[in-house]
Amino acid sequence: MSSKNQKESYLREFSQAKVPVKYQRFSKIQKMTIILGDISTGKTTTTALLIMDALKSNSPNNITIIELAPRKTIYKEKTIGGRISDIIKLPSGIRLLQPIKINSPRYSAKDKDELLNLIKENKISIDIILNHYMDNPTPILFINDLSIYLQSGKWKKIFNVMQKAKVSLANAYYGRSLENDFKTGISKIERKTLEIMSSKADMIIHF
Repeated sequence: MSSKNQKESYLREFSQAKVPVKYQRFSKIQKMTIILGDISTGKTTTTALLIMDALKSNSPNNITIIELAPRKTIYKEKTIGGRISDIIKLPSGIRLLQPIKINSPRYSAKDKDELLNLIKENKISIDIILNHYMDNPTPILFINDLSIYLQSGKWKKIFNVMQKAKVSLANAYYGRSLENDFKTGISKIERKTLEIMSSKADMIIHF
């Protein structure tokens, strides 16, 4: 299959126009790369483009996607959440690790206690799939919505997961649009842990 037909086969509905060409080349990605940005800035789209480009020169069996994003929804007329599979059709052979359920705490919680419980539930579910990857890593790793895990205030485990791969790329929310955390400090915790991880990354793409 030609690269053009392959691209058309994997591509679903999204626009490449807002993603600079230099961010569509997997060969430019360094060992540990993090894509940062506010909601609806193209983080997941860029990740999907890089997965497609990685497939041009790598076997699907060498690639794992850890999918942590909640289902796509609209918040203040902007899209939040959304999964890689909403954007591209993943070929057989790629390993997809995804919790059975993932919550969107700040969007769906009705009070402080529910927010904290949803974050706790997410961490427990995500730790299970992180363990799966640690037991059987692949050379290439993509993580969609790293920030969901970082709301727990823990970063070392998922950092170690990214270090297991020869090349790892994660995207993460880094903005001010989702600030309603019922004065729990979760938003500050998420931002701080993401900044710690970003300081250890080999490459940052900031939208």
